[in-house]
Amino acid sequence: MPYFVYRTEMRGPVRHLQKVGEFAAYGAASMECRRLRGPGDSVVKMVFAENELHAEELLSEVKGAVPNIADDY
Repeated sequence: MPYFVYRTEMRGPVRHLQKVGEFAAYGAASMECRRLRGPGDSVVKMVFAENELHAEELLSEVKGAVPNIADDY
């Protein structure tokens, strides 16, 4: 399975994904992410997926809220 690199931006309530590249090796994908990261509104993410559609599905998932451990006391 390849590694996909995407630039993500929030445009209002919608996350916009722009594919930057596809890499067979982790090292090459990681170097590309480091090269692309910098100041700005966009975020660069790497994902390991079966294909481009699966990568975009993984990046579009809404993560659950982080539990607040202060509520345990």
